[in-house]
Amino acid sequence: MFSLIAVISFIKYLFFYIVIILISNCASIGGPGGGPSDPLAPYLLKDYIIPSSNLNVSENQTIKLFFNERILPNSAIGSVRIEPEMDVKIDIKSDAIFITPKTKWNGQFKIFISRHLSDYHHNKLLSPIELLFSTSDSIITNSISGNLFNTDSTKVYEVAIINRDYEIISKTEADNQGTYRFSGVNSNPQDILLAIENRIYDTFIYDIRNFNYGISNKEITSVYNPIYISKPIYRSSINNISLVNKHFGKINLSDGTQLILILNNPDYDQVGSNYIYMDHSYKDSLRISIKGHNHLEEYIMDKTVFLSEDVIDTIPPTINQKYSNDSLILEFSEPILIDLKKNPFYSVMDSINNYISYEYLLPHLIYLNEGDSKRININCPDISDLNNNFLCDSLITLYNLVDDSQDQEKLFGKIKGDITYSGQNKIIVEAINLDTGQIFREDVLNNSFIFNQLHQGDYQIWAYEHINLFEDSYFSGTLEPIKMSAKFSFYDEQLYVRANWTNTISIDIK
Repeated sequence: MFSLIAVISFIKYLFFYIVIILISNCASIGGPGGGPSDPLAPYLLKDYIIPSSNLNVSENQTIKLFFNERILPNSAIGSVRIEPEMDVKIDIKSDAIFITPKTKWNGQFKIFISRHLSDYHHNKLLSPIELLFSTSDSIITNSISGNLFNTDSTKVYEVAIINRDYEIISKTEADNQGTYRFSGVNSNPQDILLAIENRIYDTFIYDIRNFNYGISNKEITSVYNPIYISKPIYRSSINNISLVNKHFGKINLSDGTQLILILNNPDYDQVGSNYIYMDHSYKDSLRISIKGHNHLEEYIMDKTVFLSEDVIDTIPPTINQKYSNDSLILEFSEPILIDLKKNPFYSVMDSINNYISYEYLLPHLIYLNEGDSKRININCPDISDLNNNFLCDSLITLYNLVDDSQDQEKLFGKIKGDITYSGQNKIIVEAINLDTGQIFREDVLNNSFIFNQLHQGDYQIWAYEHINLFEDSYFSGTLEPIKMSAKFSFYDEQLYVRANWTNTISIDIK
């Protein structure tokens, strides 16, 4: 009888134990609650990869990857990729990722896991994961590696090998230090390397106009492929035209800048080229075609608009800003007309009017050739806007146009150095003040350079080929057409500049 009771008790205990286990297993997995924060990124446990060998993999083999902690399932969406591309089933099971082919593995393939994969504390991988497998007993292990420069350590950068037909051959990512590596690839000397902040999509030709990017500057080699990350090659477009009156309007561009548009006023036909002049009847649409350029290339902005001349403008122009140095520039709120028979600008000395010569810099900018006067008079009725609204009824007097304060004595430090370079292009050296962001540029002459007047502070120094046709800034390469970027090299340490002190360095551009 006693043994029977014991058996019954054991059965009850076993029953409740099984129920508890089932309930625990059926509970949904959520993020860890409470406890200390986890600032560490997850990482792959390479000794626990299944299968243990990457050769002779079964065609239906499930690849099992185990991590040191639980993986956030949503972060795996879009983070796991197969090269060559194929359909796979991906299961996230706590700290593991299971990858199963929907058809079968065939030949050599690569499993790529993006740095966007994270744990429950949203800590992303420090480095991407690339794993090579083969269904045969051989595998290609060739690799291509390099470094990204001028990156943001909080961002992820994808890097791709692109052929001349704009096809993506392979993709990888740089780690949090900017180092990247393609495994199991062969490169064609005509291919290029492209890096884009965040991800590279099939629209990469256009994406480099909106996202920070970099293009290789030489033929791809196995180990040395530096890429400088530059700002986008943004192309502005015409948003709209806002008329102030029937003769003057503003062309509003997508980058927030404005261009002056003058209509049907031949007085401005020969004044300058930094504005748009057109004859327009207002009976039909107006087609605007403007040649613009960014820091790398020229392009055309086109737009057709309908304008109405029924614009009421009774507001006179105003003087927005006054500049003084060795000369004086007056900036008006809109284009102005000056009576050619009169000179509205004069100063008074010993009761004598001394008229000041002037010239147009822009339709709304006037240069006065007398910057040392403390008092300049402007005869308002001689100045009007394009709608015959006069500056004022009588006279405007501008006072205290000269800054009498003397510059305080400034103490500067120097950086000088030598450049090793075997190419034929001109070389520019940049010194970037890391405290203010101010950029100083010097040309290299006879393989040497010197910065004579640098304010005290920390500086980053780098040198690059000057192949930019539009300005002295770095040429970061284009895709339409394909043009490789300029060769460059960074001095590998920050330099602290002290007053009355000279730093001497050397830079090798390969």
